[in-house]
Amino acid sequence: MRHKCWPLHPQPMEGEALSSWLERVASQYDLLLGELMQYELGYEISAWDLNFNPPIALLKSIAQRSTLSFEQVYRMTFKSWVPFIVDHLSPESNFFETYVFQYSVLLPVKFRGSSQVIDWYPWLSGKPVLRACLECLRSHQTPFIRLAWKLPLMLSCPLHGCRLQVCTIYPSYYVSWHEEKAIISPLSNTALNMDKLTWQALMMGEVNLPNRVVHAGVWFRLLRSVLNELSLPLCAYPTHSSTIKSIWEKCGYPIRGGLHSWRPYEYLSLDIQIRLLEGVATALDMMREKEIHPRAQDTKLFSPEPLYEGDLRSSLTPPAKSKDQSPWPSVMEALELAVADARANRESARQLYFFCLFGRKDPDSIREINSLFSGLGIPFTFE
Repeated sequence: MRHKCWPLHPQPMEGEALSSWLERVASQYDLLLGELMQYELGYEISAWDLNFNPPIALLKSIAQRSTLSFEQVYRMTFKSWVPFIVDHLSPESNFFETYVFQYSVLLPVKFRGSSQVIDWYPWLSGKPVLRACLECLRSHQTPFIRLAWKLPLMLSCPLHGCRLQVCTIYPSYYVSWHEEKAIISPLSNTALNMDKLTWQALMMGEVNLPNRVVHAGVWFRLLRSVLNELSLPLCAYPTHSSTIKSIWEKCGYPIRGGLHSWRPYEYLSLDIQIRLLEGVATALDMMREKEIHPRAQDTKLFSPEPLYEGDLRSSLTPPAKSKDQSPWPSVMEALELAVADARANRESARQLYFFCLFGRKDPDSIREINSLFSGLGIPFTFE
């Protein structure tokens, strides 16, 4: 049954949160968001649940009443960022270690410790603090909220280069800036460059690192791993402390950004989160400029690939061409080995899953890959 379309509804902004857009729709009819949801759609649901994990049936109903496709509505929710920012929306007992300890950039694996964090989600487990871009809101007639502004992912707006500032926004009505909490000091180019990579991950599903293009899921896990490495006490890794000290010295902040007692990044105060993000940006830049040389398994992802003399071809001696040599047999053999390894190894299955979803974010692609894995006998859970 086709429901009657809303005669008035604005188009969503790029990256806008679903609750923000629906509040702007409701304002067209002098309704509150809750009234629109209850009387028009038959749901009693909070703005948080709308953005985080709304029912698929509700998203379909919203699409039917607007000129938007289901995919457009779906992309305005945190649910659409699975498995990019997070593997799934149901926390496991070892979810923290699985996510945060997947990569090591500044410290070897043995120095990362072990932490059991209950009911934890990456990037959004704590009390949310809304930060927005002044220029984004100035350039539009009505206030709105981007989904990324609700998470402590970035320091700046990648579109305008402005530092994100704490505020309260009532979509379609007004914005209240918390001037007493706003940090208006200029950001370094290193922080701006890091935020552009994060925005690229959110919008494109991939990130261009110095050595290669990586899946957005890899980027967010790398970023979260470095945040954790910078928040650990120095006494846990005395032989590597000089590297961490040099990072904070260049930032101009105290060690660990002033953090005294370790807690997950998501549960920290905003000022500590901001300092840690600046610390990460500084660390990535120092690795790229070879100012520091961490000895960890994934450090190479952030350093330019070295150029060897053997890689340079002579203009006088063109490369020899092999005859009747097809690359496909070796490619197929490698794929078969990867599938066999994924059937028995959880980490291999996870990496193969991200590889298959490279550059693809829509629900149909995710269902297609899930069906492929099921047909190949690759389980999603392991003993």
